[in-house]
Amino acid sequence: TDKKLTAGKTYYYKVAAYGTVNGKTKRIAVSAAKGRKLVPQKVSGLKAAKKTSRSVRLTWKKIPGASGYAVYAASSKNGIYKRLGYVTPSKQTYTAKGLKKGKTYYFKVRAYKTVKGKKILGTLSGYARKKI
Repeated sequence: TDKKLTAGKTYYYKVAAYGTVNGKTKRIAVSAAKGRKLVPQKVSGLKAAKKTSRSVRLTWKKIPGASGYAVYAASSKNGIYKRLGYVTPSKQTYTAKGLKKGKTYYFKVRAYKTVKGKKILGTLSGYARKKI
């Protein structure tokens, strides 16, 4: 287990097989290199609660090491999610304002890590739905 990794970096690993040949340990085979870019964890626990007649308060669980969160909304579950804004890492809450009465909104959140001024975005959370 490699625990000291940095978000936004790509890490490559190979696995080598060793065996004993004529009493000597030798490398028998080496796998191909496999790479993976490290991104923040997926946000979980997303909930939407009506705050006022035209706003919704979103809450979610904290992601350790996140630089912040990006909040998105759509008008259908599988619709196009547009970013509403960013939230600092110290808060796991966002209030979506100016919503239309009678309309249903779908919200998603994702954590991000800032590396050299660039946001490395994690996977979008599951959705939370609220009718206004």
